[in-house]
Amino acid sequence: MRVFKDLISGDEFFSDSFPHTVSMNDACIETMAKYVTKGAETVMLATDEEEEETEGVTVIDIQDKFGLNEIQGWSKTEFMQWARGYLGKTTAALTEAGKAERIPGFKKGATELVKLIASKWSEMQLFCGEKMDYEGALCFAYQKEQEDEGPTFLFFKDGLKEMKY
Repeated sequence: MRVFKDLISGDEFFSDSFPHTVSMNDACIETMAKYVTKGAETVMLATDEEEEETEGVTVIDIQDKFGLNEIQGWSKTEFMQWARGYLGKTTAALTEAGKAERIPGFKKGATELVKLIASKWSEMQLFCGEKMDYEGALCFAYQKEQEDEGPTFLFFKDGLKEMKY
């Protein structure tokens, strides 16, 4: 299994067990999530009464599995400020890792991703990792297609490192 972790905070964001694709000049990972119900049980009693169902809580599987925290109340301006700083740190990390040839592609794709997120800002949910480090990676989720079983999560690929377990 491969787990994708933030370069800055070290928080885990998702694994390859979730269907995903790479897009936007290899700068974006789109991951499909699902809504799941936790804690729901059907209890069969040895009586003439009907079965009893206990209600559970509906969660987004990626958010729940990786302990992602939803960020609420951010404005589009605050997102753009975060993006400028984060993309600069990611570019510096690419340079430091000896991947300077990747920087033009990253900048082009990351610009596309920022534009997509900004254009759909009212539909987006924002998440940060377990450590609540707003300087590190954030991920963004929205309902891409109405028939999808859950939201599509968007990640800046170059800001994540892939760990094999």
